[in-house]
Amino acid sequence: MTPSELCLRIIYISGRCVDFISKESVKKYDVDTRIDQSKKLTQALNDWYSILGSSFQPIYKPALPAPDSLFPPIWIHPPSHAAAIQTFHFSRIIVAINEPSPGGMEDMHNRQRLLDDSVETICGIASTQQGKEIPSAMINVRALYAGEC
Repeated sequence: MTPSELCLRIIYISGRCVDFISKESVKKYDVDTRIDQSKKLTQALNDWYSILGSSFQPIYKPALPAPDSLFPPIWIHPPSHAAAIQTFHFSRIIVAINEPSPGGMEDMHNRQRLLDDSVETICGIASTQQGKEIPSAMINVRALYAGEC
């Protein structure tokens, strides 16, 4: 897949994730089916992420945030690739917070690490200058909203 096709692919996968959390979908399926669906969506997200090229990787990401910020800035260029990464993390968040949990401390810790990582990435990308471009701004708003949930 070309980078542009990868950007479009994550939009499709994200749409499937949004469908997973819809009220109709929640009412329609039992818990076992929902667990199976969440695993398939998580696998689709992981498969997408595993085939990304270097243009989707941060050009700049400091180890620690600046004293006056909460998140270290993450610079990915071009902005469409940064938006794709934010969409990926948005999708991870909405699946993680809506998938039925078998419970247990280990599951809770793993889920919290995933959520923390996704929130840090979304906010880090949103805090850079690329977030001031109008097309990227809409992705930032949607992804930041999910990060707040």
